[in-house]
Amino acid sequence: MTTPPVHSRNEAFSLVEVVLALGILTFGVVPLMGLLSIGLQQKRENIDRTVEAQILSWAQGSIRLRTQGGPANYSGTFDENGIAAAGTEAVFSAEMVPRAAASLPGGSATLKSWKLEIRSSKREEVLLGQYVVWEAQ
Repeated sequence: MTTPPVHSRNEAFSLVEVVLALGILTFGVVPLMGLLSIGLQQKRENIDRTVEAQILSWAQGSIRLRTQGGPANYSGTFDENGIAAAGTEAVFSAEMVPRAAASLPGGSATLKSWKLEIRSSKREEVLLGQYVVWEAQ
């Protein structure tokens, strides 16, 4: 029976190798962390744009109802997906107020407009968008 030879030298990484490896790792990870925050901000902005589009669609539907005898002013609350909601689920609010009508040249038609304001309750009532919605008569 033979025994394996015993090595007198300990096999491990030296302090210089460990510090060098950590430096290289840090050099690669720090930029990725910066990109992560930018990506999250972009995601938030894209969600807000989608919700704004949904609320604008609601506003256009409300104007169609108005032409059929609905109310002159509109307001609504919406959840984080832009779907009409009430109570504690409401994250966004929208208010649509009529503005003065404008006549087209030639007097053949009149354009009615509404000012639409969209606000977010999550961001301390920050105004997300302010739009003018037109309707031809």
